[in-house]
Amino acid sequence: MGGFDTVALVSGGKDSVMAAMMAQSYGHNIVALANLLPADGDVEELDSHCFQTVGHRAVGVYHELTGLPLFRRKIVGTSAHVEMSYDVCDERVKGDEVEDLRALLAAVVRELPNVRAVTSGAILSDYQRLRVEAVCADLGLTSLAYLWRQPQGLMLETICASDVDAVLCKVAAMGLKPDRDLGRSLVDAKGTLYEIESAYGSHCCGEGGEFETLTMDCPLFRRGSLRFEDTRVVVTSRDPFAPSAHLAVEAVAVDVKDHTVEPGRLVDVNADVDPPAVTRRRRTIDAFEEVLTSEEAVIGGNARLTRSWRRAGPKFWTVAAAVPVSGPNLEAGSAEEAARSAEAGLHFVELSLRENGRDWSDVALVQLYVRDMSHFAAVNEAYLRVVPSTQPPARACVQLPLPGDTPVAMDVLVGVGSGASARKSLHVQSVSCWAPACIGPYAQAVTHLGLTHMAGVIGMVPATLDMIHSSDGDANATEARRAWRSAAAVARASGATLASDCLSCTVYSSTAGGDGARTASDEAFAEVMRGEGWQDDVDVPGGPHAAKAGVPTGSVHRNGRDGSPLAVSGDGSGFGASAPRRWPWDPLVTHVTVPGLPKDARVEVQPVLLDGDGPGERRGGDGDGDEPWDGDVETSRMAIESAAYDDTAGHGVACVALSRRGRFCRVHAAVPKSAEDIDAAVVVAFRAVVRAVEDAGLTVSDVGCARAFVASDETLDTETVLALANAVDGVLEVQCAVVPVVRASFGSVDDAFMVLELMAVS
Repeated sequence: MGGFDTVALVSGGKDSVMAAMMAQSYGHNIVALANLLPADGDVEELDSHCFQTVGHRAVGVYHELTGLPLFRRKIVGTSAHVEMSYDVCDERVKGDEVEDLRALLAAVVRELPNVRAVTSGAILSDYQRLRVEAVCADLGLTSLAYLWRQPQGLMLETICASDVDAVLCKVAAMGLKPDRDLGRSLVDAKGTLYEIESAYGSHCCGEGGEFETLTMDCPLFRRGSLRFEDTRVVVTSRDPFAPSAHLAVEAVAVDVKDHTVEPGRLVDVNADVDPPAVTRRRRTIDAFEEVLTSEEAVIGGNARLTRSWRRAGPKFWTVAAAVPVSGPNLEAGSAEEAARSAEAGLHFVELSLRENGRDWSDVALVQLYVRDMSHFAAVNEAYLRVVPSTQPPARACVQLPLPGDTPVAMDVLVGVGSGASARKSLHVQSVSCWAPACIGPYAQAVTHLGLTHMAGVIGMVPATLDMIHSSDGDANATEARRAWRSAAAVARASGATLASDCLSCTVYSSTAGGDGARTASDEAFAEVMRGEGWQDDVDVPGGPHAAKAGVPTGSVHRNGRDGSPLAVSGDGSGFGASAPRRWPWDPLVTHVTVPGLPKDARVEVQPVLLDGDGPGERRGGDGDGDEPWDGDVETSRMAIESAAYDDTAGHGVACVALSRRGRFCRVHAAVPKSAEDIDAAVVVAFRAVVRAVEDAGLTVSDVGCARAFVASDETLDTETVLALANAVDGVLEVQCAVVPVVRASFGSVDDAFMVLELMAVS
């Protein structure tokens, strides 16, 4: 990722200035500051869910401290829309304070059109992050949040080591005292903050609202430092255990450090000007049909649409689509043809959802397949035009040897019904050091109906979104470990751990990575299952320009393994250091070789995790009764049984199932290419799958989704793909997503003709 001209959102607090300095360390150029303040200048603290306003009079001179233009707008909105998700297209957000932020940043972009990114100091607040990301997406900006999910103790140490002179300007927590702590420097208060965290479970970096700070000096302030001239204490609660109070800053002075730096401009953004009209809206099915008509494009004769909605019962369904679009204005084999085909396929999925009373909010995962990975950018733009940006599904994209008439195909996993907890989409679009950002309408993970479906993860460096480089020449091992470490971070943020909760996984290897990539992934995954500590390691921000930015050089914090407890549990997940897997069953892992992966990656991992008590209705099948789950994860996981079904016919078929009786059955079956009679071997595999489902106390009517990886030395044509799908349909009474690949393997079958993955849920 190249350096962007960037505007820094500043509240005056330590986190916002630190985030700007970290962006500088990665080569981004801070060209302006932006700040929101109360409409009534006499008000010090607003009842805001999103913005710090204590000390706003001091922030009013930050242009003089930095030499940068400072754009300020008064907040005229309120916390009108307090749901976690935020969609600028939603009529309910009118009058919300975040619309003031959108108007402010739009004004910056109008005056500084080269601005491409925004920094913010979010560490753990999803509420704040999601709103900044929604505004950035609307304005075509990239959100940079290098402090996101940094362990708070570690971040506090990093801030103090970066010469950030900040003072406490608000206190509201047990153990903090207004008369002692207001105006106290962060460095001086650090010991107290650790003490009250230990005593009361508070957040040492203030992420629970325990305190707020005002930055007096830091490396970002090139021209001068801040000095209070007149302040007073405002007590807002005299609670004997947790009093709250803040500093009202009446007057400040600027002590000039460098007279060669000119003060920046103060730009007053008119609060009477409404936020701009929304620039990005989804293209509806009707609008897409108009585009097809106007451009004389047609849906190809080999279009394939699978709609698995023919019976009630199963909790998960697969909708598969491959809808080629052609026309006189579309060059065959072009990126535009692929984009139009992707958009057509997605709209057919949407139509299928709509016809059955569903929409994109019911989708957990989209598997996107392209024939040519060089078309990925165009296909991605089409994806952005169709799939909603709020609470989106997870997504994986790989290159496949698709039929010649099929530039793009997809299968979509839909969850039907309600579970113990609401559907959760973990969608972080901000660039950070936590895990690779998903900039667009695709989530890192979606949790629904007892399962967490993770997006495909490759070996990207989160802070730059570049592929990781090997220092020892073993690119396969380096990429595999980076991918699994990012997957572990996503799992923690989703409320799970890989070692304890992984049910199954698909590992994609590119032909360039070959067997080496597969082996490297297996070795890294085995270490994850053993609970080895590297999966918890934290990338401490600090890019190649750290010295110039005035921050420590970035490093990898050995989460609790280097004698420091600072990173363990401090990322907000609530988990401590990883522990070895304790269950007597192993996750089901399918290996697939494909022609290519995004960014020329060698390996991509895609785990499926158990959430809580897992999928399926509690109906007494394993003695759990029908009462609500008591939260005992160990008992829940120990109730899962693993069963292998031997091929007594001698065809070499491998079939393994993980099930919880009466609840669910996940089963993988592989048919070897070496089988003398492939057709007979496929029949054996189907029978084994049906037996596994029935042994779990379920029936084929509980089977909702099936996917078959089919490896062939020659590219399969559309008719063959359809015939294979119909063969599965004939046995299991559910349409199957057939995925042509270069190579597939599962269990003892190293070179399979077909690997069938199936899920039955009560």
